[in-house]
Amino acid sequence: MKFVKYSFWDEHRLLIKACRGEVVQRELINEFQEVFSNLDHTSPVDVLIDVTKLRLKASVADSELYTTFFQNDKIYNLVDKIAVITSTPDQVVQTILFMEGIQHLNTDIKIFSSVDSAVIWLNTNARTKDIKEILMNLTEIESPKNI
Repeated sequence: MKFVKYSFWDEHRLLIKACRGEVVQRELINEFQEVFSNLDHTSPVDVLIDVTKLRLKASVADSELYTTFFQNDKIYNLVDKIAVITSTPDQVVQTILFMEGIQHLNTDIKIFSSVDSAVIWLNTNARTKDIKEILMNLTEIESPKNI
């Protein structure tokens, strides 16, 4: 199962990711690796990641897994800012644990409850309306076709 869908807006150096479903941590990390391997490595990107449709339980063990992944210099050198959109306490706590684990890398990460505030903080030239449309398309759950 795919947990991560993404769109890279090269013009704005903006990676927009939407995560959904019940998480199997190793699979989520594998999908994150795939996303980052597809980016060009010439200049850092800002990341807007929507985890509001992701079901997870906050844990130190999971945080260590995500932190180890992100500390790979091929990853964190690609990232300037990360805006995380959350909707549950577990999502917030897991993000805070991750932030603590990578604070020495000096990567700016903030948690938001809305796309609007995340886009303002990222200070991108991309229009909020366009970003919301991309996120909506990424998070749509396909329904089975009627026969």
